[in-house]
Amino acid sequence: MLIKVLKNPVNLLSMLGVSLLVFDLQYYMMANLPGTQDRMCVMGAGLTRVNLVFAGLIAVMSGLMVSGLIELFRKKSKKLAASTLSGLALIVATLTVFCAACTLPFITLFGFSLGLSFIGDYDLAIKIASLILMIMALVLVEKRLRKG
Repeated sequence: MLIKVLKNPVNLLSMLGVSLLVFDLQYYMMANLPGTQDRMCVMGAGLTRVNLVFAGLIAVMSGLMVSGLIELFRKKSKKLAASTLSGLALIVATLTVFCAACTLPFITLFGFSLGLSFIGDYDLAIKIASLILMIMALVLVEKRLRKG
């Protein structure tokens, strides 16, 4: 049902636009923020094939999520439990494309605190968790679309 939503040109263009914006943001962070390479912080070290594929997956899933949410709003369904889950997945996914030890101190200014070494040590596990969260959010939107 979620793929059928893309037959509407508005939903298709919103999916493509959101996907492009999310991928561009993640690409900019990978290319310009410090990343870890051989246990050192190096500018642009996050720009790897794995991170590019991961950013592409997250971007496409985010675009699908937005087009599904637009369709749910169009059908007057205001109960959107998946929007919080998809936002959490997008934030977690974004934290893994650059060096957390270098950039997370800035985020702590806003009251957000995490173990800095935790993100660097468990980078792959956090990427998998964010993909699972995004898939769960897409499944929730799919269920709401089928009900409505």
